[in-house]
Amino acid sequence: MVVNPLSLFSLLLLSGLLVSCGGNPASEAPAESDSTLTEYHLDAAQMKRIGLQVGPARDTLVSETLVLTGSITLPPNNRADISPLVAGQIRTIHVTEGRFVEEGAVVAELNSPEALRLQEQHLRAWSQTQWLKAESDRQEALVKADAGALKLAQKAQADYQMALAELESSGAQLQLMGYNLQAIRQGKFEPVLKLRAPLHGHVAMIGGRPGEYVQPGKILLQIVNTHHLHVELDAFENQLSALRQGADLQVSPTSGNFKPFKAHIFGYPGALDENSRSVKVHAEIEDPQPKELFAGLGVRAKLNAVAVQAGVVPLEAVIRQGGKLYVFEPAGTQSGKSYFKKTEVSAVVEGSSFYALRLPLPSQMVLKGAYNLEGVPQSAEEE
Repeated sequence: MVVNPLSLFSLLLLSGLLVSCGGNPASEAPAESDSTLTEYHLDAAQMKRIGLQVGPARDTLVSETLVLTGSITLPPNNRADISPLVAGQIRTIHVTEGRFVEEGAVVAELNSPEALRLQEQHLRAWSQTQWLKAESDRQEALVKADAGALKLAQKAQADYQMALAELESSGAQLQLMGYNLQAIRQGKFEPVLKLRAPLHGHVAMIGGRPGEYVQPGKILLQIVNTHHLHVELDAFENQLSALRQGADLQVSPTSGNFKPFKAHIFGYPGALDENSRSVKVHAEIEDPQPKELFAGLGVRAKLNAVAVQAGVVPLEAVIRQGGKLYVFEPAGTQSGKSYFKKTEVSAVVEGSSFYALRLPLPSQMVLKGAYNLEGVPQSAEEE
C-alpha cells in the first residue's frame, strides 16, 4: 500500500520528532568557500538557540515521478511535401505560407513540355493499340482458317503487346500527375501541370517562385496537418523499467504561456540507441487537443512510476547547494560540542512541505534547523 507522504509528514509532527521553529529557511544555502569544513560543530547553547532537532527519516512507500523531456511532433502521414513528377517552369503559386488548404485543392501550376510530350506519347500508343489489336485479331482468324501464316500472327500479337505496355505506362504516369486519360485520347491536351494538396492542412513552406524552372523531386510546398499531434520523448537507460504501454503522462510545454495537458504512451522501441543510450517514447495527446500546440514545441512530461521505498523528512531538513541536496548527520561529540557532517542525498519526490529521499539514508539527521546550522560561523577546532 502506498502511503501519502503528506499524511506521513503529519505523523512526524505528532510523534514529537519535529517541533515548531522560528523563521523560514532560505531558498538557497550560501555557497561554500575554498576552505569548506567537512564537519560542523555546535555547543549546547548554540543548538538550543537555533532550535536544532535531530531524528530519523520515516520510511514509507511513495510513487516515484519520472520526468522525460522531448517535443511535439507530427505523425508521418500528417506532413506532405509537394514536388513535380516532371520538369517544368512555375506558372503560378495559388497559396501563401500559413494558409489552410483542403485536400485536392490546386496549390501551384507548371508549364511542362515534358508533360505535353507524355500526353502525345499516350495518344500515339492509344492509336497504335487500336490498329494493332485489329491486325492481331485478323491474323489469328486467318490462322484458324488455315489461310494465314502462324509467324505473321505471332508478330502481330507481339507488336500489339508492346504498344499496350507503352499505353499503360504512359497512362499511369499521366494519372499520377492528375491528367484525364479520356480527354487525352480524344486529342485534348493540357499544357499546364497542376499540383494538388495530398491532404488538408496549413502551408508550412513554399520553396519556389513563378518563372523558376524546377526539376522532378524539387520540393515546392510543404503542408502539415496539426489536428493530430504526438509527443516524442527521450527515455534513458535507467528509466526504461518504469515505462509501460498506456501509461498516463502530464505534459507541460517548456516555453510560452501554455497550459499542461494529458497524454498516454502508445509505443517505444525495444532497443537502445547505441550513441545516446536512450529510446524514443511516443505518446498520444488526449482529446481535446490544445489548439495552441505546434510541431517542434519543447515539452517536459511527468510519469507516475512504480512505488519505491523512501525516507520522508520535512522540507527544512534538506539544503540545496550547487544544484545538489544535502542533509546533516551527527558525527559524534567531543569536549561538550556536537559535530555534524554534510551528506549528499537525492529526492524521489519533492512536495510543498516535505522531501521523500532515496534510500539508504543516515540513521539520524538534522530534521529542523539545517539552514541555521549551515549559517553558523565555524571556528577552528581547539586541540
